Amino acid sequence: WQTAHKHEGTDDQHFRCSLSLDTKTWTSHLEIPLRENGCVWSPVLFLQEGMLYLFYSESVACMRPSRQDSMGRPIPQRWSPGGTIKYVKSIDGIAWTKPATILSQRDEDRGIPKVIANQPIITSSGKWVLPWWQEVSGSAEPTEECVTEGEGKAGVLISSDKGHSWKSSKTVSHPLTWLIEGTL
Repeated sequence: WQTAHKHEGTDDQHFRCSLSLDTKTWTSHLEIPLRENGCVWSPVLFLQEGMLYLFYSESVACMRPSRQDSMGRPIPQRWSPGGTIKYVKSIDGIAWTKPATILSQRDEDRGIPKVIANQPIITSSGKWVLPWWQEVSGSAEPTEECVTEGEGKAGVLISSDKGHSWKSSKTVSHPLTWLIEGTL
């Protein structure tokens, strides 16, 4: 799961997990140390041929400024949801490989954060297909690396070699809706 001490999107947002061998007793929660830049989002586990994959997004740009909530309480500067889509692998859920990038935030519209929420599927031909979307962050500070205007889009990432390399499909969008959290 993803968690932060107080507010979603702050620099302390990270992943934690509990493990079980029998589904009756569980370990205390452990941190999965993956953050390289900002915070991490949308952990998606995928078990394939004895290998556990953890797909996720990591913030690399697009900070929302600090503000006050409706009760006047301070909300600190936070990352906009999403970023660069990555994955790590593990055989035991404790030790993980170094992160591999699948789709950079800077790809597809030059700076709109990318997000995932659901597992890939495996087609009858053996291709892995992972749904994603981009989330325009109108409340973030626009920079060269953070585009705050544009359209929300959704697409899929496709791997023909069991997750070693990925390519992005054509995207879909619609002016009257926000295409998020797609599944296959």
